[in-house]
Amino acid sequence: MSEASTGPRYLMRWDHSRDQRLGRDVWVTTHRLTELPIFSDEGLADIVDRCPREALQVSTMGDDPAYPSQARIGQLEHHCGHELIEMVRRGRLCLRIKKMVRHHEGLRRIVERLCREMTECQPGLRTLNHDGDLEISSPAALTYYRCDAQPSVFWQIRGCRVISVYPTGEPFVDPGSLEEAIACGSRKPLYFEPAFDDASHKYSQTAGDALSLPQHTPYRIINDQCLSVTLTTNCQTRESLRRNQIHRANHMLNRWLPSTVRSIETVGLPAALKRFLLRVAARRPVENLDPPPTFRVDPDAPGCVAPLEAAAPKSDTTNPNFPGFGFEAPNSATAASET
Repeated sequence: MSEASTGPRYLMRWDHSRDQRLGRDVWVTTHRLTELPIFSDEGLADIVDRCPREALQVSTMGDDPAYPSQARIGQLEHHCGHELIEMVRRGRLCLRIKKMVRHHEGLRRIVERLCREMTECQPGLRTLNHDGDLEISSPAALTYYRCDAQPSVFWQIRGCRVISVYPTGEPFVDPGSLEEAIACGSRKPLYFEPAFDDASHKYSQTAGDALSLPQHTPYRIINDQCLSVTLTTNCQTRESLRRNQIHRANHMLNRWLPSTVRSIETVGLPAALKRFLLRVAARRPVENLDPPPTFRVDPDAPGCVAPLEAAAPKSDTTNPNFPGFGFEAPNSATAASET
């Protein structure tokens, strides 16, 4: 019998006195995933060993949130789950199990159970296409400024971290970048300026905390000085599907008829016409291709990151937010040395 069918009667605690809705509100609650042995070191190593290698992604990053070009994809080599988790603990890495419900039965049951509990606690809520990622990340690791295409819930299982949440819309999210991310399935970081922090709200997460964000809400994350384990679940609602259809239609129309006007209304005649054009054009989001790896994990290398010999060196004339455009970046020499 799996951990998902044993243990606590409810995995999520809920305040029924508050009107909170997945996909509409930022809400916080607590959970009991920390009581499940599947998330111990032994359980995590078993998950990593059981999942196919193509479902695993390892990455590293810099120290400055304004330089997302320092994020790099790596190769896992042939290390086992215990070795990989130990390298994450000692290095500056993030090990992500992508689309985990497709690859691990125990995690699939946990995600389904969490989604059932959310719909039970929020009358009238209907969710589709439940999925999620499991992230094991190093002390002081960071997640660059980004937003998700669907409503997301971050279930913090081990460690502590701070999530900075920002307003939606301009200037915090460029409409063109959002449209491209949704249309192309991209997980690239968004443009970030440190001045955005003045408008942010910070949420401190410890083990047992959960935070839900509506779709397209920008955020960034900084880990505390300890290993972090986070389960991120995402699902679709009818409204979230409609919003993404409008953004995909806008992306298509602006390629045909460039315009600065991008209505994101999901109701009315213009919205219906956009959805019709999208069906006629048979436009579907494509899976984003990850950039090629530039390092391999190595327990004997500094930070457990060893460069690949074939990896091209980074240019020191790279804009921090738009790498490869040839703009001179402030403190570029420092940024190059950090990578």
